Amino acid sequence: MCFRSIAIAAIMSLALPASAQVASEGMGDLNAWGARHLDTTEPEFPSQLWLGSDDETLLGLMQATRTSQLTPAERALLRRVVLSPTLRPTGENAEALLAERARLMLELGEAEAAASIAPQLKEEARGLDAETIAVDLELAAGNEASACRRLNGPVSDGLYWLKLRAVCAVLADRYSDAELAVEVATAQGLDDPWFIEAIFAASGDALTPPDAKYNSGLNIALSSKANLSTDRVTVSGSRPDLAAAAAIRPGVTPDLKVRFAAMASDRGLIDGATHREIILEHLAQDDVLPGSALEQTLAQISDPLIDPDLRAAALARALNGAAGIDISRYRSTASVFREDLHSLPHNNDTHPYAQVFARAALTLGDTDLAHRWITVPGLPGQPVQDPFEMEFLAALDLMSGGDDSNEVQAMRQDSLIALAETEDQKQAVADLFVMWTGFDYDLGPAARALIREQSALDAQIAPTTLVTLGSAAQAEAIGETALVILSETRGDPATLAPSDVAALISALVEIGAKDIAGQLALEASRFWQRETVLLPPLPIPVEEPAEPEASGATEGEPSGPLSLIPPIDTPESEASEAEPGEPGEPAPTDDPV
Repeated sequence: MCFRSIAIAAIMSLALPASAQVASEGMGDLNAWGARHLDTTEPEFPSQLWLGSDDETLLGLMQATRTSQLTPAERALLRRVVLSPTLRPTGENAEALLAERARLMLELGEAEAAASIAPQLKEEARGLDAETIAVDLELAAGNEASACRRLNGPVSDGLYWLKLRAVCAVLADRYSDAELAVEVATAQGLDDPWFIEAIFAASGDALTPPDAKYNSGLNIALSSKANLSTDRVTVSGSRPDLAAAAAIRPGVTPDLKVRFAAMASDRGLIDGATHREIILEHLAQDDVLPGSALEQTLAQISDPLIDPDLRAAALARALNGAAGIDISRYRSTASVFREDLHSLPHNNDTHPYAQVFARAALTLGDTDLAHRWITVPGLPGQPVQDPFEMEFLAALDLMSGGDDSNEVQAMRQDSLIALAETEDQKQAVADLFVMWTGFDYDLGPAARALIREQSALDAQIAPTTLVTLGSAAQAEAIGETALVILSETRGDPATLAPSDVAALISALVEIGAKDIAGQLALEASRFWQRETVLLPPLPIPVEEPAEPEASGATEGEPSGPLSLIPPIDTPESEASEAEPGEPGEPAPTDDPV
């Protein structure tokens, strides 16, 4: 992923007293502070991101913003807020605002973007030293020669640089120099028994080498050079950028790459094609049997001799199994199979799974692909797709980028109302129509009547919050609006009442983030976990791994003959995020990345 430098900005608001407003030094700062960090395909917010907001309020919102367990919609919104180019702010809290933006960047995995901001900070922020972050990322990615060349110029006397001298000496097989560097670092306060043991293990002087650690670029490079055991390396969410770097680092064992890739993919730091290649590399090893459903499915569908009906059935089962997990893992799984979803034909082999494939396409935000599977015609001798569920998916597609013309809105309303027979279906449609109001869609008399008939959930967002949120959105206080929304969704928009979600959608549309509003609406509907599609038995049994996992059927995936592929394994429990140590280096932890 490409990163660039960024700026913080805010403009005075007529609605606030001068002492509480965020001021700007003007457009002249855009060149110095406003370089773009987002990918070229990602939309950005206007440079007047903090227009009309009280700087103390903004600081409080930033400090309270959580970055763990974000849904894709939440992650997209926070990325756009902290990575969009803005004007340089001035004012009492400008420095603290800039430091908070850098922190959020780092926690999102955008370490290079955070490093580019660090030199602009008047006071060094803990864990945000630009040089050490840059060097550490190079080491994590395997660019060891480039990282070690930094020592040819002037560097700080900090412990990180002393440890770097030791690691670079080890990488060059100069073990006496490495041990001397360790002695100097110890004299200056180094207290890291693992690091010292690893240095001696690399030189062959350790009777009992320690286990590998992957919680910093330094430790990744040292563990690799010393050939330390990776059996106990676990995955933590504190530095997802390190996981993304290690997933593609030369020399990392394929099984570790798979684990790092899963974490990085869940956080949107590597794409599905890269994730797929890493899994296939792992499966290509001798004596490696596929373990998870994802691995088993890739092993099957990659076989050029596989029967077409088995290919479609295996893919559908893997997607059904992933539906029992959270939206981030489901989206990650769907992204691995994106090319398969595009290449599968619509025929007797794929027809039974159209609903499963349509859900996956919606999750990926691939409107054309979703429309293709939602509108599949009936085939003679094939089971009829659930008309209500397919119409419900079509209505979701309308919110997330599909055709939302007035004619289509009216047609979807009539169809959903006619097809909803059970109380659960009627409630789902009523909730959907409530969320539609956030996009300012017109509801007809029958839709309004259905909403009145259904007992809606009580609103959970405080009325005062909704009032101030709407006011901020109308005033184009974009940053404040986005941060307030994140403070309310809290990692699971589906827990909110439909009326609350509609208010959040309306605010997002108002600030120019309709695409993210569509993602949020999908997540709030929890559509990927609606009634799991029951699939016919596979044409042939799937070979189980040598040592089957102990877990049973995934939620929503029936056991017995319909569940011949085991569910995708839930990722290892992610440890509480490690506190960063000295600038640029996370503190050693028993649960390293």
